[in-house]
Amino acid sequence: MITDSYYLNLGETALIRQQGSIHMLGLGSCVGLFLHDRMAKIAAAAHVVYPHHSEDMSPGSSALTALDHLLVQMTAAGANPGYLRAHIVGGAKLLNIVHSDIGRQNSLIIEAQLRNHCIYIATNATGEHAGRSASIHLPDGNIKYQTIHHHTNLNITPLSK
Repeated sequence: MITDSYYLNLGETALIRQQGSIHMLGLGSCVGLFLHDRMAKIAAAAHVVYPHHSEDMSPGSSALTALDHLLVQMTAAGANPGYLRAHIVGGAKLLNIVHSDIGRQNSLIIEAQLRNHCIYIATNATGEHAGRSASIHLPDGNIKYQTIHHHTNLNITPLSK
């Protein structure tokens, strides 16, 4: 059997069946959204970049559209929404920018949408001040993530007019 392995860039999505893996490297404020149907052995993921959405963006780019996009893909592939488990990783605040926390916004929107769809959040490794890399592996559906420690602290304050 051929094993598919995907490395997602910003805004990309992927789906795997039976065997394979999906990886996201260097998740900072971005959120890696992983869904897994343990009975059908189907997994999908989105590398979410922004909390908002515009028409020129891919559906995987936005916290507002990524989940629905993955649900359509997964149900078309034979997944049962009642068996889905979610794993969310990333959403860090890497820069101390006043009045800006895109990572937290991404995480909160995705968490609310998962609750609205009654999808169990099995892993929530979001927030804090460190980036992460993550992957999901079939057939077992194991999620693996690693925190990327850094020692740089940048404080950015907007210029006042």
